[in-house]
Amino acid sequence: MIFYEIELQSIPQIKFSLDVSLDNYQVKFENYADFLELTIVLEGRTVRSYSDGTLTYCNPGMFVTINQLSNFSITAFNNEHQRHITVGVNVKHSCVKRDSETCHDIERIKKGILEKRLILIPDMVLLKEQHEEVASRITKIIRSFSSNDARRSSYSLAHWFHLTSLLTEYVLNEIEKTANELPPSAMNYVEQAKRYIEKHYVRKIFIKDIAQTLNISEGYLFDIFKKATGMSVLDYINHYRVNIVKQYVTTYNLSLCESALQVGIEDPAYMSRLFKKVTGISYREFASKTERT
Repeated sequence: MIFYEIELQSIPQIKFSLDVSLDNYQVKFENYADFLELTIVLEGRTVRSYSDGTLTYCNPGMFVTINQLSNFSITAFNNEHQRHITVGVNVKHSCVKRDSETCHDIERIKKGILEKRLILIPDMVLLKEQHEEVASRITKIIRSFSSNDARRSSYSLAHWFHLTSLLTEYVLNEIEKTANELPPSAMNYVEQAKRYIEKHYVRKIFIKDIAQTLNISEGYLFDIFKKATGMSVLDYINHYRVNIVKQYVTTYNLSLCESALQVGIEDPAYMSRLFKKVTGISYREFASKTERT
């Protein structure tokens, strides 16, 4: 998802807020300084045409942003009738275009939201479950802005900040979801690490050895393994060994000491503590239940 990281440097001034219905829609945007427009398309498809010949399409229901980085022409697809709800403001701001797929510095962004006037606005996206709330907020801006109430400016601006807060939360959630998704290459490393553990569990396993075998850093291995499995590499090793011990108990009726040796653990006391930590019951309780069944 493409989004904009925007740091506000002045108080926004709402210049227009409209429910627009029109035919023959065609407009060109060319880096309008200090301008920010937030729109939801209700009817009609549009086409964005960029200078390099690239085309992107916008369908009804999509949220669209126009800002100081916009440099394209918009036309109605097949001359379809258009209806948009929109709000445009003038505000001094810095604007950086980003991609959620490659945005990993989430803590910096969160700090910027808390400490600065930083907002996050999607470029062009179907909001899905957030659509109704965002559309409702733009509609409230339109109503307050068009009213004769002397306080309309304050009301409109309050609704605008609420709108940008909703959009910021949406973008932040999307970034965090993307950050928790691992690419195929990382998943491949995790599977290789699991196979290493399955092959070497009968002796001491050092995480640095797994990382060296995969030719990646220990820190990277720790991060991707945790995201993929929900546990650390060490916890996975412990769970794997305890599961093997449980198999030896149920299948061969081995003692704790004998079972521990089968998974490379020479200290029965340590094996006993590990077994209870992983399973929630003692080795003796587990063996007793196994005998009864």
